[in-house]
Amino acid sequence: MAVNPIYEKLTSVKRLNPQANQSVVECVLQANEEIKDVLAVRAEAFLKNCNIVKNAIEYSGVVNFSILYNDVNNLPQALNYMAEFNDKLSINNDMLPNNCICIATVVDNKIINVSANSIKVNAVIEVKNMYAQNEEINALSNVEGENVYIQTEEIQKTSLAGTIDSPINLNENFSINDSIFNVLEVSVEPILKSVVGQDGFVKVSADALVNICYLTDGENATIRNYNATVNIDEEIKLDFVDDENLIEAYLTNNIEQLLVNTNIDVDKAEVEISAQLILKGFVYDKEEISVVSDLFSTENEITTCTSSFNSVCFGGNVLFEDKISCGAVITDEMPFADDVLSVCVSSQEITNSYIANNKLNVEGVVRFNVLYFNRESMSVVGFITECPFEVSGGINDDMQDFSNITSIAVGDITFKSRRGKEIDINANVFVTSNLLNNENCAVITNIEVGEEKQENECAISIYYVKAGEQIWDVAKKMNVSPDLILEQNPDLKLPLEGGEKVFIFRQKQVEI
Repeated sequence: MAVNPIYEKLTSVKRLNPQANQSVVECVLQANEEIKDVLAVRAEAFLKNCNIVKNAIEYSGVVNFSILYNDVNNLPQALNYMAEFNDKLSINNDMLPNNCICIATVVDNKIINVSANSIKVNAVIEVKNMYAQNEEINALSNVEGENVYIQTEEIQKTSLAGTIDSPINLNENFSINDSIFNVLEVSVEPILKSVVGQDGFVKVSADALVNICYLTDGENATIRNYNATVNIDEEIKLDFVDDENLIEAYLTNNIEQLLVNTNIDVDKAEVEISAQLILKGFVYDKEEISVVSDLFSTENEITTCTSSFNSVCFGGNVLFEDKISCGAVITDEMPFADDVLSVCVSSQEITNSYIANNKLNVEGVVRFNVLYFNRESMSVVGFITECPFEVSGGINDDMQDFSNITSIAVGDITFKSRRGKEIDINANVFVTSNLLNNENCAVITNIEVGEEKQENECAISIYYVKAGEQIWDVAKKMNVSPDLILEQNPDLKLPLEGGEKVFIFRQKQVEI
């Protein structure tokens, strides 16, 4: 029997499970004057390079430490220092990816030691490594030959079209109606809202949370914060992108490119901020393809070989916000809080994120720098308080089994003092998450034609349909074509329910 199998080469992407690696950066910051006490510490990180080298992911980046402290005259001062770091994460040789994306966040930072004019600090940096790997496989798409019957099915195929690593420049001017002596610190925290492919472009919608911490002018100088939200709508040119693509994306802040220019007048200031955000991501092609899912021959035995076929199901970018609150307690050893000046984020950490009951649930800790004024000492006092949180947002029913890659931003911070011994802190947590799932299915990759089948000697064959069987299943067991069953059993109602009798009549020559 002549059987001609037709194979099609399929390329599909496999999203390997993300891995997280932590690095500790420790350094000593030198001040120009004597340090009385430290008010606040904040750190943020940015990865400059991330490369696959042999059996490891090697990465390097920078961490920026921002310190506020009082000098010996009780005047708040700022100290900034950018330190470089590098590390690597080993990978199993059997699972070396084609492409990777690395994102760095500071999950903790603290003061180690304070001397006369130096501060020793460290930061714990968590690097998330995300991998995508294209795989090729030959799948059976058709079979030509007499008395060979095939069944086909449509399957989803997702392949990696390319990666994104593109800058988004942000230039904004802020007018602050206050008497400003000096800008102490500026932070820019991005929130990615949506990423959509167009013909040759990627359309990005995002917000940037801007915080400007400054020292006021005058005899009673104090610290204040100015907060703003900048809307970003950007189109990035990428020739290989179209509106059919699925895009998994992440937005980070390139802290090396942050520039601040301040023009101070008597009772107002113009603060010009130039920042660079980096959009990173994977771009997927998605299509439906037809493959042979089953086959049989009425003349010969046919055996099949199957292989597992991976396809990424991408649930898109999920964005929601929720409120968090906590109380910062001023202990008996600390000076009384006459006036709360500022509450801003020191670091933030996601301890757990999971999907349950149609919700994405995120647990973590936000550490706030709290600054207040004490009249008795006529000085600013600072401390760090931790705020554990649990937030959740709804997702679609069909995403219950998806994994999530989640990040958070904290903004809209408000605070209120209670009797000078406790401070109520309220804020919004903005959650962005990419939902993904690796779907596996078996495809036929090879067939072999075996021995001839013995001819059925019976003139009439009867088969009792079992529950769950379809015409195809019955045809395979009776070794006839599905069309012949329908032709000789015109009273059959589809779909089959089970219990029906199926008859096959064969013409036999009888010798007399």
